[in-house]
Amino acid sequence: VFPGSVQIPKEAPISRVVEPYRATERIVQQKVRYGRGYGKHPFLVRTWGEIRRLLKSRPSRQIPGQVARPTKREELLRRELIEGRVPDVEELNRIVQVFAQRARQEVRYPLMIQRKEYAKRAKGWAWEMLLNDMVPSRHTYKLLILAFGATGHHSAARWWIDWQKEAYGKATSRFEMNCLIEAFAKAGRSAEAIRHLREMSNLGLKPDARSFASVIKAWEHIGNRYEMLRWLKLYLRAERMNVTGDLMDPRDAGLPYYAMAESYVKVADAVRTMSLLKAVKDKGVPLTIEAYRLRLDVLLRVRGNRRSVDQIHRALVDFVANWPKTGPIFSQDLYERCCSVLGEERVVGIFAVHTENGGEGLVQQDTPQKDAYQQWQLANLNVAIS
Repeated sequence: VFPGSVQIPKEAPISRVVEPYRATERIVQQKVRYGRGYGKHPFLVRTWGEIRRLLKSRPSRQIPGQVARPTKREELLRRELIEGRVPDVEELNRIVQVFAQRARQEVRYPLMIQRKEYAKRAKGWAWEMLLNDMVPSRHTYKLLILAFGATGHHSAARWWIDWQKEAYGKATSRFEMNCLIEAFAKAGRSAEAIRHLREMSNLGLKPDARSFASVIKAWEHIGNRYEMLRWLKLYLRAERMNVTGDLMDPRDAGLPYYAMAESYVKVADAVRTMSLLKAVKDKGVPLTIEAYRLRLDVLLRVRGNRRSVDQIHRALVDFVANWPKTGPIFSQDLYERCCSVLGEERVVGIFAVHTENGGEGLVQQDTPQKDAYQQWQLANLNVAIS
């Protein structure tokens, strides 16, 4: 061993030497061909056969209750128009009136989409009259405006109100303004409802109890109970100052109270609901079937030891005894709740004692399923994202 022949090993380098990339040893992956539109859609583009199979397994998009099915009168009039024959004016007026009245029947057609469908068809046949140079009768026009107010078609109500000024040559009345305010209330647009109520003074009209009740319903639609109470106080102050219009029906004086009570019924507050209904009775206002329904509904919603079966029995008797016989007043849900508390035999016995025909036509039978509206919404969402 000579000096300098032994070398000390160097330390290992910190960085590693990377082997050079060899193109010959790479693994070639098979290319996947995606459908046209891939990357712009959350799913791969499907064929029409796959889409048809998916649609069959999903809920139907048809409106529950078969309300979209054309009636016999509707098919007859449509056939006459296709053949080039103009139907009679009375027939067209009649079909508009039928659909407009169905749009206001909340017990027979409990879903809003059902009533909106009938309002849309009434508007369509009214347009058919205008296209054939016909003028709807005044009665048809009033029912049409009422249907728009009950279903929240505020744009259609405003258009037809402007149309009647030229067709009939009459100024806007309080009836039409109330329908327009109610339409905005059904849509939950409280600001527009209040604005149109204040515009009534510019037209020389005085708001009545129905006008204030619609504004209260607008606040109830969005759940603002503070504003509901404030507008109820404004109505009472306007009534004391005698600045409200004359009532078209004496029973309309209780409408603001009923609109306020509806909010308490939904939370099972029987004390406040009964106090509002008692205030209407103390004023000497004739009670409507709506008041008896609110009383029965809120007593059925009370749970536990606070529920009184005797009060429910008396409320059911008053509700059945005051049946106006213009149509069913019991929805299937309300009838089932009465039977669950009182028993079906007891409810049927009350029907037999307090009605002439044993309660026939008192309960709406062919009602859609409880989740019909959710199924209809799900079907439309499935089609939208497919």
